[in-house]
Amino acid sequence: MASVKQGISGQFQARWIPWCAGASIVASLISIAAAYIFAGVALLLWVVDTLRRRRLHLRWPPFTLPLLLFVISIGIAVLFSADPGTSSGSLKKLVRFLFVPLMFTWFGAVHVKWTVRRIYWVVGASAVYALAQYYWLMEPDLQHRITGFMSHWMTFSGQLMMGAVSLGVFLCRERFTAAGSPAAYREGTERRRLQILGLLLLILLSWSLLVTFTRNAWLGAAAGGLLLVVLTKKTRVLLLLLALMVLLIVVPTPFRDRLLSGVDLSDTTTQVRLEMVRAGSRLIAEHPWTGVGPGMVYGEVLKYRSHQEYPDWAYQHLHNNFLQVAAETGLVGLAFWLALWIVLIRDLIRMWLRSESEWVRFLSLNGLCISAAFHVAGCLEYNFGDSEVLILLLFFLTAPYAVQRRELAQTGSEGG
Repeated sequence: MASVKQGISGQFQARWIPWCAGASIVASLISIAAAYIFAGVALLLWVVDTLRRRRLHLRWPPFTLPLLLFVISIGIAVLFSADPGTSSGSLKKLVRFLFVPLMFTWFGAVHVKWTVRRIYWVVGASAVYALAQYYWLMEPDLQHRITGFMSHWMTFSGQLMMGAVSLGVFLCRERFTAAGSPAAYREGTERRRLQILGLLLLILLSWSLLVTFTRNAWLGAAAGGLLLVVLTKKTRVLLLLLALMVLLIVVPTPFRDRLLSGVDLSDTTTQVRLEMVRAGSRLIAEHPWTGVGPGMVYGEVLKYRSHQEYPDWAYQHLHNNFLQVAAETGLVGLAFWLALWIVLIRDLIRMWLRSESEWVRFLSLNGLCISAAFHVAGCLEYNFGDSEVLILLLFFLTAPYAVQRRELAQTGSEGG
């Protein structure tokens, strides 16, 4: 009887760990507090499961080594920080990386599909609310933009960007679906319904993204879409570029002016970005190996400003992932961070080209396009430090590894 109860308890934990982790990812689109509550429940269930098994049941994906080295470089940067006590407060953010082994260990295709679908619908609902903010509930300007369910427009636009790119991959998935596979094509009205709903949702997200007036997310979404076309419909690249040029001409003047202001050297926001590059470069040159420590850039970079023209709050971060990572963790940390992305992109390309699984190919191409969007946007904004954006990003990057591992395990067991 005791063994039966233990077995039932183990099944309960194994069943609910991935669902709680998935709920945490979806909840991050609404509330980071709710996301951490669900993540805490998942971790608690994992601890109970570990005690029951009497061994550490946690699997690590192939990109664990560069990720671990990057995390270690953060710890070293804290030790050599200008203020280790203050800098150590940023270590709690490392809990976000626990999503990676949790997903890789416990997620199967059913959990990934459940999470992806709910990401689409929740970010869609957030987009609807944002449009209501834009047209009825607010009087938006560049300092007071629509935020959806988030507290800041940069976070919201980053979520919209990844959601729109992922939906684009979803709509193009038939181009790389293995012919004859069970999931290759949905017959009849259900298939057409999903395509229509996906297209309408993509239009909704794109519309909402446009009225955020967030240039880095616009460029990121364009980069992700362009990579998708290059990888799946090469003959339509010129057509896409022509469509973007036409769109730039016909789009209302405020949106066109907002985009073109990014290449206007006399524009204040462009000058601020250039000042961040200058001040950040000086800071990195003075602290090349371990940086100034996590959470310390805001205070330290003020010593390297070119002039007093811009307010102190403009220097809260360097508005660029590469500069910010190098400033916080030094060139060593930046090297491990870049190594992590090299490994991820290499693996995603291999999975997309070689996998016979329609779902793994979708997820790997999705990860590639979202990576392109994330990095292009990250050249103009420090989106790697945004918890809500990072949690969503980690899910999209880890999902293909998790599904492939489960499918290979099932194939091995069947073969055995």
